[in-house]
Amino acid sequence: MCISPLNEDVLDEAMVDGLGDDFGYFVYETIGPRSKACIEVLAKCPTYEAAVRLLEFLVPPLHRPIAA
Repeated sequence: MCISPLNEDVLDEAMVDGLGDDFGYFVYETIGPRSKACIEVLAKCPTYEAAVRLLEFLVPPLHRPIAA
């Protein structure tokens, strides 16, 4: 799972509709090999902190990377 802002072109390519404009942070996962990866947007949050908090609910503790 990833968190980042996504521009309108990426959202259009991923056929994301109904989330408003491209302002905010998106929680998404990549599908397929990295060279041709597609994304599936799971959620949109107004701030990075909100996206991280949401990710804490979605990803079990054993699967989270350890922050340095």
